[in-house]
Amino acid sequence: MPWKPPEPGAVPTLGFEVIDWISEMLAAPDRGDYEPFLLYPEQEDFVLRYYEINPRTGKRRFRRGVISRPRGWG
Repeated sequence: MPWKPPEPGAVPTLGFEVIDWISEMLAAPDRGDYEPFLLYPEQEDFVLRYYEINPRTGKRRFRRGVISRPRGWG
């Protein structure tokens, strides 16, 4: 069964599951008490795009990715 977009321009991605895993399993650094690690919106966009799936083949579209920002960002 081919993937059908719920809205125009939508693409299949495993990124939502990855973002959920990050927030459930990773702790925010430099905190006294436990706080979940939450991604910034730009980081979420990167994860969603990086884990994009080709709807025809079912394989991940990208094998490598880099997000480069100044030190202290994120």
